[in-house]
Amino acid sequence: MTSARYVLEPIEYPTQPTTEWKEADELLEPWLDRADVLLTTNGTYSLYYFDDYDLEISKNIVSQTASGSEFGRDTRTGRHAISTAQSLREVISCFRSGLFVGHAHQWGHEINGINDPAIEVLVSASRKIETPRDWRMKVYYWERSGDTGTECRQIRQLATTASGRNSTSP
Repeated sequence: MTSARYVLEPIEYPTQPTTEWKEADELLEPWLDRADVLLTTNGTYSLYYFDDYDLEISKNIVSQTASGSEFGRDTRTGRHAISTAQSLREVISCFRSGLFVGHAHQWGHEINGINDPAIEVLVSASRKIETPRDWRMKVYYWERSGDTGTECRQIRQLATTASGRNSTSP
């Protein structure tokens, strides 16, 4: 009868995420509002707390997309996923502004987060947004002027169609 006891006892799940995404929503509101593209390492939290995201950065999620390749569509969310430094470089070059929000424990994570080569691309093209240390989040924002070119049309469309962000940004 001891096995039935374990089955019937309630399982306690954490009620809060390991990072303070709700507070981050309030702190990051100005950047969320003006970013042309929102990148994340956690699509679920981004949808729940920010009501949005455009691209998830995760090799694991890329492998679970319909195509199993870069910029593949995750059928669960309708959003697309990337994992390589080259894909991130293309996204940054195709949007005048963007915001990256991710878990600190996914920073430098090859499979379930943003890998070291992609971090180098992100850090060199953007500036860090300071958040309280106990939030354990990494946040970066980029903004630049200039045309993104016609070769970016497909990437802009992929990254903004599901989220409803401005997909007509030149």
